[in-house]
Amino acid sequence: MLLQVLAPALRAVVLALLCCTLGVIAQPGLQIAVSKRIPCRTDTVKIAAHLDEWEAPPEGMSVVFSAELDGREQPIGKARPATDPAQPFQPSVEWQPDSDGMYRIIAREEVSGLEARMLVPVVAQDVFFCFYGATRPEVTWMTHHLTAAESEIDALHARGVMALKHRSGVAYIGGPRPEDIDENIDFEKLAVRVVRDYTQVDPWDGIAIDELGMWDQHPQQERLSLGFWEILKQARAAAPDKFFATWQFAGLTALECNMFRDTMDLVMCEVYQNYFRAWYDQHNFYEFLQQRIDLARTMMIIKKTVIGLAISTDYGFVTPEELEDQIRYIRANGPEMRGLAFYTTSRCTPEVLATAGDCCFRYWVKPAVGLFSEADLTFSDYQPEHTGIVRINATVHNVGGMAARNVRVRFWDGDPANGGTLIGGEQVIDALPAARWVDPEARNEASFDPPEAMRRDGFGMVTVSVDWQPKRGPHEVWAEIIPDAQYTTIRGFESKRISVR
Repeated sequence: MLLQVLAPALRAVVLALLCCTLGVIAQPGLQIAVSKRIPCRTDTVKIAAHLDEWEAPPEGMSVVFSAELDGREQPIGKARPATDPAQPFQPSVEWQPDSDGMYRIIAREEVSGLEARMLVPVVAQDVFFCFYGATRPEVTWMTHHLTAAESEIDALHARGVMALKHRSGVAYIGGPRPEDIDENIDFEKLAVRVVRDYTQVDPWDGIAIDELGMWDQHPQQERLSLGFWEILKQARAAAPDKFFATWQFAGLTALECNMFRDTMDLVMCEVYQNYFRAWYDQHNFYEFLQQRIDLARTMMIIKKTVIGLAISTDYGFVTPEELEDQIRYIRANGPEMRGLAFYTTSRCTPEVLATAGDCCFRYWVKPAVGLFSEADLTFSDYQPEHTGIVRINATVHNVGGMAARNVRVRFWDGDPANGGTLIGGEQVIDALPAARWVDPEARNEASFDPPEAMRRDGFGMVTVSVDWQPKRGPHEVWAEIIPDAQYTTIRGFESKRISVR
């Protein structure tokens, strides 16, 4: 009560004395805890603060929270610091962001003036950045830890990271190779063990199954998969609130997609370049990436499917440049995919790990713009006369997590890097919203039209146009997105040939 009636200056002195008396450092550091590292703009997020080493705060100590976006600071609420690492959000305040963007969460202690700040990106829809292996402080944008030790769970929760427990998959039936598998499995007996292992996982948030998969058109594995599917359904029904993720090996199959659609929250497709170098011809790697993307899209599980990339030095290594090239390919060819999974162990170079985390941010969290196909460059007339006017249209997509602003587009007659001529002036897209991908499972059959739904406001595409009076003869028209530090440019060019009569 004394602190509540003293003048502010005197209160600060008393607080410092109390800190010393109670064994708290004289200048304690304030730390922010957030219940979800990368919230979606529809989420309600818990925010709390605690002192270094979870020291007990002095009586009367309270923290005021606010969120700053684009220079505007909005109040969130006030709470005492949390004291128990096992309950990092007791007490806490609730925050409901009203738009996407890079927020700065600010926590200020009312009396001492202690302050902490934390950048929290808010995105248009959920993203998944999953890491296998030891936790490292430099993995800033991790959302799911796939091999969390029980001793790490509290600290992961305070960082807003979901802690998953490592569990076996095909190992229950022998292994991934046909010669390893027992052909006479008693699935009723096996179900008791597997359901227990998959559901009795407190205090973890769920499981990461290592691994499930099968070879396509393999009768024995198909039969075994159908038996294991029934076990997965039992486990899912027994633990509806737990998060189920699985590593999927070999080529993605239609049967697996049907298995995972109702039993898994996340499917991580293993495509490891360093393993391919050791075991297969190099050219298969990108074909394998594309197979996963195409089938996940066709079978309508792409909203819960990510590619798993190897960043360990096992069977060789992957350079930072190779890793980013793989990620650019995934974004350009599977823009609906909502994140990545990384397989690593302690055998991972700091440079590759830093690239993995940085690419998560630049390709999924930040605005990420591009021209993704020939369909994004169109003409009002494909057989024009040289005396007429042709309207050229470019549809620019934003597949990142936040809205982009002032995206600049230019049109060229000829390759701009090889003497092309600028057509019209520079076009500017004032606001390019982040994509909100249509969920085919949640559609209303009576009214759902996929092409139309994908072109509504909020899908993350805006079309800009310019008028052109071409000369007679063949032309190659180019559209160019001008790079900018505010957004990541995934595919900045598209071109199309046209003949003018």
